[in-house]
Amino acid sequence: MQLTRRDLLRWGIMLGGGAALSGGRRLSQAANLPESPPTRPFVVELTRDNGGIPATAQPVRPFATQADPADCVNVDGTTAFHVHGPRTVPDNTEFFLIHERNTQHSFHPDLPLNDLWGYDGRVPGPTFVARSRSFPPPGGGRAQLVRFVNDLVEGRLDIGEPITAIHRHGGFQNPEDDGYPLDTFCFGESRDYFYPNRAEGGLLQNEHSTMWYHDHAIDITAENVYRGLAGFYVSFNTLDTGNETDPPPALGLPSGDFDIGLVIQDRLFDRNGFLVYDNFDHNGFLGDKFLVNGKIQPFLKVQRRKYRFRILNGSSARVYQLFLSNNQPFKWSSTSRSPPTRYSWSIACSRPTAASRISSWIPAPRSSNSSWPRTPSGIRAGCPGSFCP
Repeated sequence: MQLTRRDLLRWGIMLGGGAALSGGRRLSQAANLPESPPTRPFVVELTRDNGGIPATAQPVRPFATQADPADCVNVDGTTAFHVHGPRTVPDNTEFFLIHERNTQHSFHPDLPLNDLWGYDGRVPGPTFVARSRSFPPPGGGRAQLVRFVNDLVEGRLDIGEPITAIHRHGGFQNPEDDGYPLDTFCFGESRDYFYPNRAEGGLLQNEHSTMWYHDHAIDITAENVYRGLAGFYVSFNTLDTGNETDPPPALGLPSGDFDIGLVIQDRLFDRNGFLVYDNFDHNGFLGDKFLVNGKIQPFLKVQRRKYRFRILNGSSARVYQLFLSNNQPFKWSSTSRSPPTRYSWSIACSRPTAASRISSWIPAPRSSNSSWPRTPSGIRAGCPGSFCP
């Protein structure tokens, strides 16, 4: 009897323990995995050119919506639960077309390229920018429809399965558009997701802000996200307008190039520098390399002014403590319910848990020509530093 990887994954979910595959591909307990190779800190700059600052998703011409696929078989043998017909959307809806595909990704110059999965081949994926229809910013709000196309193949890494569902984490949308774990689509298929961009119950306290979207397929969510399927989805409204020059009641938060999403993740690599993952560790898989926006211990050049950093804990299980290396205070507000509380304010430290989001306002550096995180007032990504466990 020849065993497939799906068989091993299914049996591992039911029975626990570890397994091994031929050809050097391993599914083993974390205790048996080696430490990652050494990498030099703070040699990779976060830029738009290298994907360290995610690109912004761009709308396309409207297209005819389609019925949901229903024939993709999940790793547990199930098929889609919510199968809906073509979406009916408002006339001014923005349309987007995103292809999930393999990409040769550079975590660090000291490691080889890794065969990851990315939305539009980007890790992190492009950032969606929404505008509320309940409490619109200047210029008004619009609904959005995103068609995701599955072009994924297994590739060199034996992490995840090319079966996918997309969940907009922190958003209010209909069940058929919420990325229910069974509602998957396989290679060559696509699914439309309609996002009305309205606050639940019409309440300002339920307004969207910093969200993220990620794979959500049943039994393989952690692996697929670990391999790259995640990105930011941010929303603006009458208070948080996306333009720091807007008059009150707008909050005047840093905007444009000074509003930056930072997703923090931990990863583990084998002795050859290729990504590894323990499929059978259900206590929470931890890596020993710390990433910001897909780069190991990077730095960001900044100007002498205020910045807004939207900080997302995109790790599977790790909890982080965030602080400035010189203990300088900063302000933060939460967009996760608990912990910490939505719209809470504090000074200095926070401990965001996995999949939680916070927004922070970092004071201007003390020198006029400085780099983050090399200056005393900067955040360091890694250990020791700001994003230490």
